[in-house]
Amino acid sequence: MIIKSAEFIKSCASEKDWAGVSAPLIATAGKSNVGKSSFINMLTGNGKLARVSKEAGRTRLVNLFSINGGAFYLADLPGWGYSAAGKSVTTGFGELTESFLKNAANLKHIFMLVDIRHAPQETDRQMLKFMYYCGIPFTVLAVKSDKLSGAKLNPQIDALAADLGLGRDNIIPVSSLTKAGRDKVLQKIGEILR
Repeated sequence: MIIKSAEFIKSCASEKDWAGVSAPLIATAGKSNVGKSSFINMLTGNGKLARVSKEAGRTRLVNLFSINGGAFYLADLPGWGYSAAGKSVTTGFGELTESFLKNAANLKHIFMLVDIRHAPQETDRQMLKFMYYCGIPFTVLAVKSDKLSGAKLNPQIDALAADLGLGRDNIIPVSSLTKAGRDKVLQKIGEILR
C-alpha cells in the first residue's frame, strides 16, 4: 500500500454524519494522550493533516480522512482517559466511539494505539474486549518505540503481548518520530483492503 494523498473530510458527532461513507473504513483508537494524531500524520506523510495538540483529549469527534481519493477512509476516534476537556465532555467519548464501532457498516479494521513504555490501562483492556465483542479485526500499535533501546524493545513487546493476551505478531512497534513500523502498517492496510 502506498499513500499518495490524504485529505481531512469532516468531523462526525453522530451516526448520520458517517452513514454516507461507502468506502472501507479503518479506525485509530487509543487513550487521549497516546499520539493518534502524530501517528496519522506520520502514516500519511502529511505533518499537518491531523491537528496535534499539547493538551490531551482534544479529539472529541470522529474525524474522517479520505486516503488516495476515497480508496478508503481513516477514522480517528475520540481518545479515552485523561482529557483537558473536562469530565462533562469526556463522558460522551465512550458513547460516540461505541456507536461508531457498532454502526459503521464499512468498518474493516482498528489500529489500537498503546504506549510501549507503559503497561496497558484498564480502559485499554475494556476497548480490547469491546472489539472482540463486536467482532472487529484489530492490530495493536505499540507507539513511541523510539523511546526504548533495541535491547529493551523486544522484551517490552513480549510483556505487552502477555498483558493483553495477544500473539506477538498482533503487535507492531511504531514511532511517529523515526517512522519505524510505517512500512508494516502500510502492508497491513494493503492486506485489509484486498
